[in-house]
Amino acid sequence: MTRFRYSVGNTTLGSEVPAAQDGTATVTIDVGTVTGERPVYAVSVDRRGRISSMTQGAFTVYAVWSLQGRAIDANTWLPVEGATIRLEPAGVEVVTGPDGIFQVAVDPGLYTLTGTYAGPPSLSGSSQPLELDGQGLWFDLLLLPDPAS
Repeated sequence: MTRFRYSVGNTTLGSEVPAAQDGTATVTIDVGTVTGERPVYAVSVDRRGRISSMTQGAFTVYAVWSLQGRAIDANTWLPVEGATIRLEPAGVEVVTGPDGIFQVAVDPGLYTLTGTYAGPPSLSGSSQPLELDGQGLWFDLLLLPDPAS
């Protein structure tokens, strides 16, 4: 075999890549921003132009969370379900799950994280500025009793 023809998402086989001497090929696919499973179709072509049967495979595209963490009650050290976590200046807001975990996908930059929980008891907390570099960061946000409640 001398080359492979392939396509992602349909059977048009509109792309082609040469085969290495060992009969393999490496392909880099721009997956864009849509997550989920993607079908990929391929055939091999020999030096006489004969084409193999089409093979179908699949790969899955996952979101890369640039910030993950857990909201923790500073008194009990337990995770806080239902806390509202806000990332500024992005204006992104998420609510923690049963395990207190939150996750946010944002561009690299400098952000401040704040968390509130309506209670009872009312809790709140804030981070120092966090620098997100696109590589991912885990941050436990401690929520303290709200002095106003």
